[in-house]
Amino acid sequence: MRSFLPTLLLAITTVTSAQSIVYPNTKTVDISDTYFGQTIVDPYRWLEYDTSHDVEEWQNEQNQFSEKYLRKNAARFKTTTGVYQFGNYSTRTLNNENDRLFVINEGGLGPGLYFKKKGDVQLVIRPLKYGRHKDISFFVASKDKKLVAVGLSDAGSDWDEVRIKNLETEKNYTEVVKGIKFGRVAWQGAGFFYCRYSMPTEAQLLSAKNVELGVFYHKLGEDQRNDKLIYTENNPSNIIHVETTDDERFLIIYGNDIRNQQPYSKLMYIDFSDPSFVKPRIFLMMPKANIEVVDNIADSLFIISDYKAPKKRIFTCNPKRPNKINLVVAENDEPLSQVTIIDNKLICLYKENANYFSMVYDFSGKALHKMSFPLGSDVVGFQGTKDQIKTRYRCNTFTYPPITYEYDLRTFATKSVSVSAINYDYTKFITVQDFYTSKDGTKIPIYIVYKKNLKTNGSNPCLLYGYGGFGISMTPFFEAGLMHFLDRGGVLAAPCIRGGGEYGEQWHKGGSLLNKQNSFDDFIAAAEYMISKNFTNSSKLAMMGASNGASWLEQ
Repeated sequence: MRSFLPTLLLAITTVTSAQSIVYPNTKTVDISDTYFGQTIVDPYRWLEYDTSHDVEEWQNEQNQFSEKYLRKNAARFKTTTGVYQFGNYSTRTLNNENDRLFVINEGGLGPGLYFKKKGDVQLVIRPLKYGRHKDISFFVASKDKKLVAVGLSDAGSDWDEVRIKNLETEKNYTEVVKGIKFGRVAWQGAGFFYCRYSMPTEAQLLSAKNVELGVFYHKLGEDQRNDKLIYTENNPSNIIHVETTDDERFLIIYGNDIRNQQPYSKLMYIDFSDPSFVKPRIFLMMPKANIEVVDNIADSLFIISDYKAPKKRIFTCNPKRPNKINLVVAENDEPLSQVTIIDNKLICLYKENANYFSMVYDFSGKALHKMSFPLGSDVVGFQGTKDQIKTRYRCNTFTYPPITYEYDLRTFATKSVSVSAINYDYTKFITVQDFYTSKDGTKIPIYIVYKKNLKTNGSNPCLLYGYGGFGISMTPFFEAGLMHFLDRGGVLAAPCIRGGGEYGEQWHKGGSLLNKQNSFDDFIAAAEYMISKNFTNSSKLAMMGASNGASWLEQ
């Protein structure tokens, strides 16, 4: 989750302050490593041990310093109030007409998962009940929509605990399934499959290594200690992920070799219609390639892969005869992001210059309909089942919170069904997409967001935000702190730097491993571009990144 408030408080105030600031001392240690004949000095390695007494003292000193400084800021109250104004809206997620589960963000109460039952709306779970920093990571309904498994995280941790509720009887199951990380659950019969690491202690929750990774089956009503081990991953540094097909016939286990730097390169399966299965079987191995199962039609699985097709293609395969592959949709000029099967049609989400559009195909690969979305939109959804005729998707921009739309697969008509209520004029803001030239001559797309009456006189505060890693694209996002920043005359610059997935696997590889320097060059060139276009100057330019995106701040 992106949180702009701390950065914006500093960006708005410190860039205009000439005060001399004396920061708390951060000690250095004499430590280095040698890689490929080059010595790398690492004087701050001691900060990696986040549970040590020294790090705890350092954190306390930093927090005390920050709080003392921010208390002096006369604009702090106005900033907090302004952020609340833009964040005080009600929105919900609702993927399709059959789903009765949705999340409503209710300001100070935080998110709540709700269930629509016979016209009434009932609360399923509110994370704050289980801890002041709890949040909903995911929720997965059973195929018959009678049960739901809700993943809760704590303070943004990757670790999730799962709580289960019967939506028909309103029964809360007493067991709590823990140790889940980087994944969801897959319902099958009277329980679900999930991937689990050995759970760290509370003190090591944010720093423990991932060990003892396996696929387990949890039967409802039983203690987690009784869960059945289905598959063990010998290398816990690898990532595995589980899904079941919509008819619950197949369990799909995705696995990857971490050395290949690819999310998934191996598919395993269990066919529950075949009693001879006692353990998962491998049916596809595609080195250095992504593989994803969409769903099955009878014995055949619809599969997306970038194997020998960097922008991905769709084919079918019977897992018992994996050597026979039937191409359905060939590789397009634009990268394929997502495929779902609804109304026995393929709904495909593509990106053109980092902007989404959708295509609908029949099972022969014939194109039936194309739909475009407004510039600077993030699009999620298009979920459902093969027998539905309608689906829903959600669309948000940098300056407007999510709107949910319904899409008819017979008429291809679209209508809005849930619009977030806001208390500001979103038409005052503008989003443009431009292209700038990086160090090696590559053209890089960049989103620029600002107020329409902004003067490009080189004196505006500007926030440069980037990610550029793991093939993950830079998608537009709505954030209340960002809106307050824009309303006060700030500018957001969000470049789609290499390492992401905006143009497919080649764009990802262009900013990874030995090509990682390209990502840094792209980010630096974005800053230079914003200055050259008189949006800002170096003294009013702030940079922000999270996770992989934090790498750019170290330069």
